Amino acid sequence: MIGKMRDRVDIINKTEALGDIGQITPTWSVTETVWAWVKQINPSFLLAAGNVKNQKYYEIVIRDNTNLDISSKIRYNSQYMRVDGFSEVTNKDEFIKIKCVQSLNEVVTI
Repeated sequence: MIGKMRDRVDIINKTEALGDIGQITPTWSVTETVWAWVKQINPSFLLAAGNVKNQKYYEIVIRDNTNLDISSKIRYNSQYMRVDGFSEVTNKDEFIKIKCVQSLNEVVTI
C-alpha cells in the first residue's frame, strides 16, 4: 500500500472566528498535508440510473489520521472534494479509504 501513495492531498477543516463586528465567520484551513493514493471512480449505481451529474467521485487511501472527519474537505491538484464517508482498509487501523465527491460547482475559499 505504501508504494501506491504517490499523491499529496490536504486535509481541510472548518473553523469559526469572530469577525470585525462580532459575527461568527466560518473559515477553512489546511490541517495537514499527507501522502495518499488517489483513484477516480465511476459509481455504477449512478451510471445505471442515468443520474450522472456535474460531479467526480474519488477513493483516496491515507494513513489513519485524527484530523479527518465527515465534515472535512480534501484538496487534491487544486480541486476540492467533500468527504462522503470512510472505512478501514486493513484490520490494523493503519489506513483509511475515503470516499469523496468533487462538485464542479462548489467553491471553497481558504
